[in-house]
Amino acid sequence: KYDQELLQGLTAKFLPEDSPEHIRVKTIGERLAAVCGMHTLVFHVADDPSERNAFASAGGHVVVYTGILNLLHDDNMLAAILGHEIGHYIAHHVAERIGVDWIAQG
Repeated sequence: KYDQELLQGLTAKFLPEDSPEHIRVKTIGERLAAVCGMHTLVFHVADDPSERNAFASAGGHVVVYTGILNLLHDDNMLAAILGHEIGHYIAHHVAERIGVDWIAQG
């Protein structure tokens, strides 16, 4: 449910799966995910040049914004970003954050 709400506003911004940016992110992301045994992760690229960020959702979606892609000089830099986000997913940081937010809301 949380993933649906989170991604709902972004899906209109997702680049097509056949775009060069998406293919690049998906190819590198899936290679990294396979090494970690995380074969169910789904990779997306959101078209927002002003957003210099990426995130992993609790449900296994990794979103990279075009704003950060434009800053990366090569695939090694992209791999570092994706590895960082995959690490958050593996460590359940997103789920922990959701729990803290839920408790704070009372």
